[in-house]
Amino acid sequence: MTSQLSAQTFPGTFLIKPDEENNLERTSVALVFQVRAIDKRRLKNKIGKLNTKQLSELRKNMDMLLH
Repeated sequence: MTSQLSAQTFPGTFLIKPDEENNLERTSVALVFQVRAIDKRRLKNKIGKLNTKQLSELRKNMDMLLH
């Protein structure tokens, strides 16, 4: 994720606006093309979650990148 909105020009990204569910402080760009595996023990505190529409967009972008 980045708050540099110019990153939207890359394929495999999508815009996420702050809301009560995701707890973002500012509009951000998900850099789906930078997906990588990490051990879940590295994830300490959950700060928020994507809504259904955002999660669907994330999955769509991942499918396009992985196929």
